[in-house]
Amino acid sequence: MTINMGVEYSGGQGLAKFKALAVLTKWADLVGPEMREALKDKAPVGQGAGAGRLRDSIRYERETFGGGLTMRWTANVPYARYVIDGTAPHEIRPVAARALHWGGKPGVFAKVVHHPGTQPNDFPEKALAPLEPIIQKELSLFLQTELGA
Repeated sequence: MTINMGVEYSGGQGLAKFKALAVLTKWADLVGPEMREALKDKAPVGQGAGAGRLRDSIRYERETFGGGLTMRWTANVPYARYVIDGTAPHEIRPVAARALHWGGKPGVFAKVVHHPGTQPNDFPEKALAPLEPIIQKELSLFLQTELGA
C-alpha cells in the first residue's frame, strides 16, 4: 500500500519560494505523523501470532523537491493490497509439503482448501477521508499565518 500526497508552491521566486517550502515542510512534519496514526488506528488487527503486522508496518516519509513536497505513507507487508482490495474465492494448496495443516495437535490436514475469499477493507479511505477537509483548512491557515498571505 502506498498513498502519496503532493503539495506544490507556484508563487514567487528566490527567498519567497524558499520560505514557502520551509513552511510547507513544517506543516507536513505536523500533519504527516497525524495521518500515519489515523491509518494505524483504522488498520485491521487479526488474532494470534503476527497480529498487528500490517498496522505496525505503516510508515510516513516526506520528500522535498524544487517547488514543493511529497508526503508518502506505506504499509510494508506483502498482503496489504489483499486486505484493502479483498480477494476472490480461491484454492489453497501445499507448496513445500504433501498437505496443509492447522489447528495444533492432532489438527486438521488437507490437500486443498477452498477459501471463500475476503471482503475488501479500505481502511486508508476510512482513515483519511474525514481528515481531508481539516488538513486542507489547516494548510491554508498555516500558510496565512506563517507567510502573512
